[in-house]
Amino acid sequence: MKKEDFLQGQAELTCRFRTRFRIANAGFLCAMLIWILAVTYFPVSPFLKAKFAWPVVIALYVLVFVAWRTLRQMKRQFGLVCPSCQRPFSLKESAREKLLVSGTCGRCGGRVFDDVVSEVPQG
Repeated sequence: MKKEDFLQGQAELTCRFRTRFRIANAGFLCAMLIWILAVTYFPVSPFLKAKFAWPVVIALYVLVFVAWRTLRQMKRQFGLVCPSCQRPFSLKESAREKLLVSGTCGRCGGRVFDDVVSEVPQG
């Protein structure tokens, strides 16, 4: 893999993930609004209102888990995984810069890019 391929894959991943995340957030917010309106405007005992809070907490955990799994799968789809250990690369700015400079995986130390020039002086 070359650095240009990595940067292009990361740009595509970021664009697609943001789109999917916005759609998921819109759906979740609509569901929350419906839930709040239903609990607010329909006569429900305080016991049931407290009991209905758990589905919201569970839905939040499910949303975070689905977003995490989707990101992992999309990283694999765009080839943003280490060729040695097959683990996805981090999208943090510091980890990305370290990867681009060194050309090695931060987890296993395997070579990632084919076009990395060694820093060791010859002679």
